[in-house]
Amino acid sequence: MKKYRNKIIVVFYSLLFLSIFLIIVYKYHSAIKLSITKERINHYIIENNINKILKTGDVICRKGNGFWSDMCRDFSQHDKRFSHVGIIINENDKNVTVLHADVNDYTGIGSVTEVSLVDFLLNGDGAAVYRLREKNQSIEDSSILLNITNKYMNRPFDYKLDLSESEKIYCTEFIYCIFTELKPAITLKVTKMGDKPVVPVDSCNDPELFFEILLFPNFHKS
Repeated sequence: MKKYRNKIIVVFYSLLFLSIFLIIVYKYHSAIKLSITKERINHYIIENNINKILKTGDVICRKGNGFWSDMCRDFSQHDKRFSHVGIIINENDKNVTVLHADVNDYTGIGSVTEVSLVDFLLNGDGAAVYRLREKNQSIEDSSILLNITNKYMNRPFDYKLDLSESEKIYCTEFIYCIFTELKPAITLKVTKMGDKPVVPVDSCNDPELFFEILLFPNFHKS
């Protein structure tokens, strides 16, 4: 009996060490792939003078690849390509960032945060950028936008998608709140999830209000 018990212990620890080894290899391989993808994005941005094209207040819609991405796409009525959205900040054509309400797919925990354009693109399978149609509606003064967005920074993500309050906030609601305050004449469309009003992603690139200025490829594909 002792002999069999020792064999079981040996097999158990062998499988444990093998599992740990495979996890390390997988993480190392994933880190290498992400590093290569990040370099690819940086090269694309520089080669195509992206920082010169983007303006503060542009809306960026992303094709997500996360657990909830398909559900988020299905909320849209017309354009179902995108599942996430943020707003561009570009003050000096050098350091372009994206403000967005982000969430961890597995924990449901997140908040309004600011990330580099590269990191925003890294966590998706492509994206597109949209700008307000009317010239007199453009956002020329980034300080006005920042004054509005600053009060939302670090607010927790609203996984209940409750549009009736903004103490917690989800990605499209964040854009909805910004434009409601910044451009009261502009109203982003709202749809229903059951009896609950929600802001779909395609309200943030509604062709009646916005036009597409830039389409990013899927950088994860070689």
